[in-house]
Amino acid sequence: MIEDVLAVLRPQFDEGRAELLYKEVRTAGGRPFMTYLALLFLSNRGRIRLQQDDLFGDLWIQDPEQIERSDDTDESETAEPESEPTPTAD
Repeated sequence: MIEDVLAVLRPQFDEGRAELLYKEVRTAGGRPFMTYLALLFLSNRGRIRLQQDDLFGDLWIQDPEQIERSDDTDESETAEPESEPTPTAD
């Protein structure tokens, strides 16, 4: 069941998608609840990240490697250059 879900997720992540909605893969593990359980196991093992913005809202399945790369890029683009220390008068 877990391998079946990974077999659906892997090609999507390999093609550059950073995240998918649960509804796109809900039958990958057979029945929807089995897919959900497989996603929980994968998340617990750090293979994927799960995010749900609203109670009963869409469940996002994220590739942790791509999300971290995206976060690092965002931080480096918005980081302000360090300023020179201002000398103080004694």
